[in-house]
Amino acid sequence: MNKDGKEEIFVQFGNSYTSGNTETSISLFIKNTSGVYKNHL
Repeated sequence: MNKDGKEEIFVQFGNSYTSGNTETSISLFIKNTSGVYKNHL
Protein backbone atom coordinates (compact mmCIF):
# COMPACT_ATOMS: atom_id res chain seq x y z
CA MET A 1 0.00 0.00 0.00
CA ASN A 2 2.79 2.44 0.85
CA LYS A 3 5.55 0.59 -1.06
CA ASP A 4 7.67 -0.12 2.03
CA GLY A 5 8.00 -3.83 1.19
CA LYS A 6 5.79 -5.06 4.05
CA GLU A 7 2.75 -7.18 3.25
CA GLU A 8 -0.48 -5.34 4.08
CA ILE A 9 -4.20 -6.04 3.86
CA PHE A 10 -6.70 -3.17 3.77
CA VAL A 11 -10.31 -4.14 4.56
CA GLN A 12 -13.37 -1.90 4.23
CA PHE A 13 -16.61 -3.25 5.69
CA GLY A 14 -19.71 -2.35 7.62
CA ASN A 15 -23.24 -1.12 7.61
CA SER A 16 -25.32 1.25 9.73
CA TYR A 17 -25.75 -1.41 12.42
CA THR A 18 -22.04 -2.21 12.93
CA SER A 19 -20.44 1.08 11.88
CA GLY A 20 -22.83 3.84 12.95
CA ASN A 21 -23.69 6.83 10.78
CA THR A 22 -20.70 6.42 8.47
CA GLU A 23 -21.83 2.87 7.56
CA THR A 24 -18.17 2.00 6.91
CA SER A 25 -15.34 0.67 9.04
CA ILE A 26 -11.77 0.03 7.93
CA SER A 27 -8.95 -2.18 9.15
CA LEU A 28 -5.32 -2.23 8.10
CA PHE A 29 -3.42 -5.44 8.81
CA ILE A 30 0.38 -5.37 8.50
CA LYS A 31 2.53 -8.49 8.73
CA ASN A 32 5.08 -8.27 11.54
CA THR A 33 8.52 -9.91 11.65
CA SER A 34 6.95 -13.09 13.12
CA GLY A 35 4.75 -13.45 10.03
CA VAL A 36 1.56 -12.57 11.91
CA TYR A 37 -0.83 -9.91 10.62
CA LYS A 38 -1.65 -7.25 13.25
CA ASN A 39 -4.46 -4.71 13.04
CA HIS A 40 -3.02 -1.16 12.96
CA LEU A 41 -6.25 0.85 12.93
